[in-house]
Amino acid sequence: WLWRGTRRLLPAAALLLGAALAIAPAALRNCLVAGEFVPIAANGGMSLAVGNNPLADGTNHQLPYHGAFASPFDYPRAVRNLEKGLSLPPGSVGWARASALYAREAFLFIRARPRDFLGLTARKALLFWGPREVSNITEMELVRADSPVLRAIPLDFPAALALALLGAAAFLLEARRRDPAGGPARAGGALVFLFVGVYFLSALPFVAAARYRVPALPGVLLFSALGIRRIAGLALRRRWLKALAWAAAALFLFLLCRRDFSGYRPSESKWRYDRALALANSGKTEEAIREYRSALLADPQDFQSRNNLGALLVSLGRFPEAVREYEEALRWEPGKAEILSNLGIARFQLGETEAALRLFAEALAIDPECVHAYHNRASAWKRLGRGEEAIADYRRAASLRPDSDEARLNLGLALAGAGAYAEAAEEYREAIRLRPGAIEPRNNLGNALAALGRNGEALKEYERALAIDPGRADVHNNLANLLVRQGDYAGAIALYKRALALDPAYADAHLNLGAALSLAGDPDGARAHYDRAIALDPRNERARYALALLLIAEGRAAAARKHLEAALA
Repeated sequence: WLWRGTRRLLPAAALLLGAALAIAPAALRNCLVAGEFVPIAANGGMSLAVGNNPLADGTNHQLPYHGAFASPFDYPRAVRNLEKGLSLPPGSVGWARASALYAREAFLFIRARPRDFLGLTARKALLFWGPREVSNITEMELVRADSPVLRAIPLDFPAALALALLGAAAFLLEARRRDPAGGPARAGGALVFLFVGVYFLSALPFVAAARYRVPALPGVLLFSALGIRRIAGLALRRRWLKALAWAAAALFLFLLCRRDFSGYRPSESKWRYDRALALANSGKTEEAIREYRSALLADPQDFQSRNNLGALLVSLGRFPEAVREYEEALRWEPGKAEILSNLGIARFQLGETEAALRLFAEALAIDPECVHAYHNRASAWKRLGRGEEAIADYRRAASLRPDSDEARLNLGLALAGAGAYAEAAEEYREAIRLRPGAIEPRNNLGNALAALGRNGEALKEYERALAIDPGRADVHNNLANLLVRQGDYAGAIALYKRALALDPAYADAHLNLGAALSLAGDPDGARAHYDRAIALDPRNERARYALALLLIAEGRAAAARKHLEAALA
């Protein structure tokens, strides 16, 4: 008896063991990274709170104490906001506890407002089975409508669901006959039906999205096949009346499933916003600007599109236009720290320094953890020559985003600008640790090590940078500078020429090549490259001084004086 009972438990034990083996790597990784036992992920409570709170509508992502939750990168900040909202000590809430606290917030909402919860749940059920492709990350319904290939696919969810309902009816009718030969088929169909139902109920408490119903689609399609089989079978047996009746039922169900009872509409502005982001990331700035403007035509209140449009206009030097977009964005979303910070940068570029600093201060007063504001204000301090303030802001940004290689790189650059090369080198190393394939921190680490006289280490960093991207003219130039200091003029000249082959308009490389040629005893070659550097950048004082010294050595004092006066002007 004991053996028979044990044998019955073996399949369940094997299932549990397989599940444990699949989960173990994620659980081990979470223990190592977060220092907590989290078997899979710690966002279950957060997802429950997003789907059940006073601002939830079944599709949006509003999180208690945090506001709009845009991506998993918001999670650390959401946990800090949860601590503030619940008046808990900073840093006291770990990932697992945060999940439990968010789950508690969801249950508090359900208990306090049961009618709202039931209405919300009913809407999510309609969205799950409805005809709309509910957006979660991408507006799939509009993507399909815009694509000739996707539009040509004849089957969509309403058609599949209508046929599945027909197939379910056929399955139930056949199951009533209790044909012994059909026992396995009935059991299999019942399991599929049970899986679809249980999965639907498990997804219902959370936010609705088209991609969340994907696991149920195989089951739906199996029953759709049963529906098609029913109609086709009747037709093949020439039972035309019944076949017509079942086809009419399929048409009725299709029209019913095609009707949207939830009131959901896809967002054209979000779709165009996503397209603009992709275009901007591909370097197609003008096309991205047109898409952002189209997004704003669809929804003039889309402050995020205005904010991003302003950033692109700043990148093109169109500062007055950027200011207008930022100010319009603030009209719809007043007090948004990131937009205030970006407006500050645009005004700073227009020479409105005091106004820019006020905007940065206002942004940080609203959100003391706004990394953008610290970065932007640090850039302003740096351009004003106030290195200590720039370093302080970059340090704060790096402390808020310890996983940001960009923050470490910017702090390193500010430290190097203040002559703190050893500290700068440490920040560059940390940036490299965070993103080993990045060129900039390696190049700048080479510069810092060269400034510290650690030429061998600097040489290795330049070589590593060039191994990642041999087409970087600035790295060739910096490596050539190092060779000049070591007296290897021939090697340096070859590298400068390589830099200029990659970027013929690189004024500093022309200047440096001129200096190397002069040291190597080729004044004519040096003069040609000094002239080219000045032609590319008439305000290049170093090139004018170098050319003046060369002309003085040749006894051409009048020509030298002209360049010295231009340098001092």
